[in-house]
Amino acid sequence: MSSIIFSKFFNSLKSPKFISWLDRFTTAFASTVLGISITLGVGYYKENKAKENFVRKNEAMALHFIQQDVKDLEYEMDQLTDRMNQINVTIGKFPDSIRTLSYEECNNMIIAINNYAYHVKDTYSAKVFNSSSDVWIYANSLEDIAAINNLFAFSDVCFQMVNDINKDLATVRDRSLTHAMGAPTIQQAVEYIISDEDNYHILTRKLPWFVNLAQQAVESYSQTCENIIKKIGITQEELDEYDSAIVLDDIHVTM
Repeated sequence: MSSIIFSKFFNSLKSPKFISWLDRFTTAFASTVLGISITLGVGYYKENKAKENFVRKNEAMALHFIQQDVKDLEYEMDQLTDRMNQINVTIGKFPDSIRTLSYEECNNMIIAINNYAYHVKDTYSAKVFNSSSDVWIYANSLEDIAAINNLFAFSDVCFQMVNDINKDLATVRDRSLTHAMGAPTIQQAVEYIISDEDNYHILTRKLPWFVNLAQQAVESYSQTCENIIKKIGITQEELDEYDSAIVLDDIHVTM
């Protein structure tokens, strides 16, 4: 009896009706599995693509701020170089011909030691860049992220060098300018400033060397920034997108 039942069961599996049902079931099941796989795959791809885009935008934003630092530093070095040139005009005629200087030459020298700014460096952009763990987790290259952070640190060093130079100029001003302004002529005022032994050392030894060192550092910083932008593959158009964003400028404090 049981053999008859099993025989009928197996024969039913061979029937066209069952085979047709099995084909429909297999097709439906495979389609469902494929649909789930595609959905999960597309979702995973979109999520990772979004995170990659997030990292790239953060890199572009950071490099935009770094580019602004480069421009600010290049401007400051141009200003410092110009001021040192004005100072050197008077130094070159000290002591024998100091009183042959024109009023304009003397006035330019006094302006050079009196007209500058101290920079309180913005560190917000670096903090924003490092505030998200996704930047480190989903970055294509941790080397690139480290390189950008090194640029932020390099920027701090360069700005500190500029500030140190300005502090030395402030030292010269504070040591003698008040007394110099009481001199009968502007030529004698300049002579009083330069003849101070400490001032003379700062103006003829320390500052020329330090300004040259700072200039080299800024040039190296600028070139390193350009190389990293090219390596990462960030376009200038991507960087320029942040020109219309809120940019935190350095705070300039007159000393």
